[in-house]
Order: sequence, then structure tokens, then C-alpha cells
Amino acid sequence: MNFLYYPTIAIPIDELKKYVLYADKISSIVPDDYCFIEDNEDNRLNESITSMSYLEEIGIYEKTYSSNVLISYKDTLIDEFMARIIKEEIYRKVKAGHRPSTWWELYTSKLDNTIKEMLIEEGLAEKSTYNTVIVATEIASIYMGLLAEYASIYGKTFYSTVTNDNYYKELVYKPIIENDRILKLKFSILSILPVPTEDTSLEDIVHFKERRKEELLRFQILITDIQGILAKAQDVREFREVMDKYEKVFCLQLLELESLLKENSISFVGNTIDCFISNSIEDLIEDLTGINVSRGILKLGPVIEKKIFGKKLLIRANPTSYLLSANGDNIINIR
Repeated sequence: MNFLYYPTIAIPIDELKKYVLYADKISSIVPDDYCFIEDNEDNRLNESITSMSYLEEIGIYEKTYSSNVLISYKDTLIDEFMARIIKEEIYRKVKAGHRPSTWWELYTSKLDNTIKEMLIEEGLAEKSTYNTVIVATEIASIYMGLLAEYASIYGKTFYSTVTNDNYYKELVYKPIIENDRILKLKFSILSILPVPTEDTSLEDIVHFKERRKEELLRFQILITDIQGILAKAQDVREFREVMDKYEKVFCLQLLELESLLKENSISFVGNTIDCFISNSIEDLIEDLTGINVSRGILKLGPVIEKKIFGKKLLIRANPTSYLLSANGDNIINIR
């Protein structure tokens, strides 16, 4: 499971941690020859840039170049972009002589020259610097959403598009044509998943994932299945009903896991998913059979060993065990 973030190049650090926890690869759209450069005036941006550089070095983050999308799919993208913006209120207002009140600054290399010249001519964009233009906010968000969608579907790596603001999703993915696959309403299950705690470092998350590959794969399959159902939602009401259902599914499965942990005084260490007995030796001898203590070493008889192994298999088979393990490692907090 891979995530392509839009609309900005830099991914906010809180979002970045969440994506790293649940995804294999992360990307964002960059102009050609782009390099990460820190901004001394913005500490949060610097943190994002530094973190993304680190993730790029270890192969988790990779750049998606806008030129690769524009070279192959320019004509189709332009057609869909025009079909979308002519229905927007801002387009009609500008046609009537109004000037947009809010703007985004975009690298010119992210825009096909045909689109750039058309937007400037229509009053929806203005030249800014030698390598950027400012574009009316609503129009820019539509364009970046479409660019991200094309890059995610037709690029070398398949991504799910993600963003930190539902406004952009609703704006870009509102269907125009019933059978239009690109502009179908899309939402992400990420909004109901636990997020890493503020003091959790990216390094801790990366190391946790390396130890939990099997559990993460099971969890990703569950998430992919749910996203497939969400993608078929015809309106916000249906989407929210599905989201509410699966939020309860997560809660139920986590409760079932906790029940398994408590049965027969069996628990599991959060950072190893290996079992240990939480009660005192005396309580165990009273409650269970087949336990032998010799020179301080706890030995389990075959009956108890089989019972523990069975519980361990049940834990591993539950796709939400990844969340339980992350909670045990203090990566997230689900209490």
C-alpha cells in the first residue's frame, strides 16, 4: 500500500508519521530537478523536509515528477480539467469580471504550457516569479488533484492519493459524469485510524514496521478492502455510513484481541508479540496446570503450551493486531 500526497510537495510532519506507519511507499509531486531545501523561517517545514530527505535515503519516500505525467497523459488531463473548471462558480465570476481573492503559487513545470497560457488568458492565473505562477485557489486544487490522480494510477508505482484536508477531496472528486472513473467521489479510511503520538520519532516508526511486516501486510489488506468499498459510495451519506461501520469493526476487533490477552492470564508483549505470563508465579500455579518452576525458570507443560500457541495464532490472524502492537510500543495511543 502506497500513498501519494497532494497538493503540496512537503508533507506536514504529523501526516507524514501517519503515512509511514501504514504505508510501504510515500510520494509527493515535484517539478523536475527539485531538491529539498530547508527554509530557515519555518521550523515545521524544515522538520518535514529533513524527515522526507531521511525517508528518501532509506527508500520509503520517492519523488513523483509532474513532467512524466504530462508527457504521457496531457491531452486527457486537459480535457478533464476543462470539463471540471467550467462548472465552478469561480470560473463564472472571473468571466463576469471579478478577480479571484485567494491564490496558490505553483511551479510552472507542474503545469502544461497549454493549461498555463489558458489560465492566464482567462484571468484564473497570473505570472509570479521566473518559475512560478499564482492560480486561483479552487482551480489550483482541482488541477493538483487531477495531476495526483493521474500520477497515482498511471505512474511506475501505484499509489492511493491522500491529503490532509477533506475540502480538496470533495472539490476534486465530485463526479461530473456518472461513469467517470477519475472524478468519482473518493475518501480515505486513514481519517479513522490511530495516529502516532507527538513524541514518536520517524525512526521509531520505521524500526517498528521492520519488526511487524507480517502484521502490517494483514492490516493493509483489510484497509485496501475497506477503501474498495468506500470508493463505490455514491454520496457523502453512504460514505459516512460505511466509515461508521468500519470504525466499529476496528473497535470490536481490538476488544476481541484484548479479551484473548486476558483469558487464562495470558498476555503479549507489545514489542515482540511473544507471550508472557502476567500474574505472579503463585497465582499461576493456582490457576493453571502443567506449570513447573525449577531454579527460577518457568516451564510450561504441553497442555498450557498448546493453549498459549493457539492464542498466539489467533492474535496474529487478527488484522488489527498491528494496531495493538503499535499501542504496546507506544507508537500510537488507542486508549
